[in-house]
Amino acid sequence: MKLVTLATLALLALLAARSRADEVYDNGPVNGVFGAWGIVPGFSVSDSFTVSAPTALGSATVGLWADSGAPTTLDWSIGTTPFGSDISSGTATSLDNVLLTTGYWDIFETSFDISGDLGSAGTYYFTLSGASDGVSWDINNGPSMAYETPYFPSGTEGASEVGSNSDSFQLYSPSSVPDRLPTIWLALGSMLVLAAAAKPRRADC
Repeated sequence: MKLVTLATLALLALLAARSRADEVYDNGPVNGVFGAWGIVPGFSVSDSFTVSAPTALGSATVGLWADSGAPTTLDWSIGTTPFGSDISSGTATSLDNVLLTTGYWDIFETSFDISGDLGSAGTYYFTLSGASDGVSWDINNGPSMAYETPYFPSGTEGASEVGSNSDSFQLYSPSSVPDRLPTIWLALGSMLVLAAAAKPRRADC
């Protein structure tokens, strides 16, 4: 019985590892009260984030407000300057939306794949824009510095720097475990379970 339990726990650990990704940066959870910056076509919001060592990005989770159903698409970019895309950029069309609250605004925690290699420690910028109609990025006043389009250099008329009115988001590295467990692990796990479940034979005296 102990062998069965150990084998089962080993398989569960492998399954859990499939979906585990390391968190690169956390700007805080969804607030849902302070407000939200519009990120529909023609509007863009950029938040700073810092990393302490070179790393890669694989996914993001953000808080979104929507007035006409779940978000369906948005544009994202990673850059070394506000609104920059010199690291990576793309359009997310496979959004994993979790409805948190409903009302005049439906508020979602939305996850999607991104990419980008951050070659050194330092400050970078995560930008969202081009979202489906009626979608805004939740403000939670996290530690990030936020910018809103249009962007002008700080100190000029129309400067878009908005200080700590930054947005809810987390950035993650790619999972260190493949999306699908290798066949050899499944086979080995099955053999362990079968071997552990087999009743031992009693030796004849």
